[in-house]
Amino acid sequence: MTELVVREDLQTQLKRAELLAQASLMPPSYTKQPANVLVAMEMAETLGITLMQAIQGITVISGKMSMSAEMMRALVLRAGHRFRVEVNTDQETTVLVARREWPDDEQTFTFTIDDAARAGLSGSPTWKKYPKALLLARVTSMACRAVFPDVVQGIGYVPEELETVTPAVSRHAPPTVPPSPPTTVTVATETGPEPVDVDTGEIVDADVVEDVSDEDRDFIRDHATIPKDRHLVASAAQLKKIHAACRGLGYTERADVLRLISLALGEDIASSKDLTKDTASTVIDALEALEATDDPQAAIDALAGAA
Repeated sequence: MTELVVREDLQTQLKRAELLAQASLMPPSYTKQPANVLVAMEMAETLGITLMQAIQGITVISGKMSMSAEMMRALVLRAGHRFRVEVNTDQETTVLVARREWPDDEQTFTFTIDDAARAGLSGSPTWKKYPKALLLARVTSMACRAVFPDVVQGIGYVPEELETVTPAVSRHAPPTVPPSPPTTVTVATETGPEPVDVDTGEIVDADVVEDVSDEDRDFIRDHATIPKDRHLVASAAQLKKIHAACRGLGYTERADVLRLISLALGEDIASSKDLTKDTASTVIDALEALEATDDPQAAIDALAGAA
């Protein structure tokens, strides 16, 4: 009897997820993807928040869930704990926190622009444009992991943090490894197919072994072009970055990607073949800035409204 009730409840959830996945107001990563909506339902139940809060505040990057800094602070305050921003400048951010069980046990956490520099972060265009927001996001996740892990339920990293995490490097010198051959894809040119290095955009020898994901290969093949004036055209490496950023924001369909690129650039484009190196760089900076916000979808909607 209990098993029947659980099955009926799951069926109800699935029907709800299927209906929500059809809504045009849902973020792209949930549109026509009821399974993703079901995952969001589970996370909403775990965190004790509404489904829409989970959809807007939780992002999946490389299979790992992350949470916006804004939502982390909201959950901590809702639980009755103390979280106060003491300092928030372009140079440093300090927060004071305390659990409600031990109100006198106050702890402070600080993240500075020097910390960001040591981590290799502060040189990026996004950090140069939004240092205060990114410092606050980093110190928020740091404090929540240390003091409020039960509140964030193990989702203790902000999206921007996961995008910059690299595997730990051994202190011992690694063995010498011969350089790998350049990663290539084949794209159409005016004279026929030619292999292109996805890191430099330059044509390489045809016998170089391909080593790139199917998803990136398809995107570059569909979007890249190497005309005679190829030094002016967006490189394959730039297109790969744009594709990764769009995918991170939940945009995977060609029409949606082109619309997002147009919004980021501030003008409509019919194909990313129209991008030059300069305009592609502008798009990359804009997409990185969107990813760094607490609510990327809201920022995208604001851009769409302004357009």
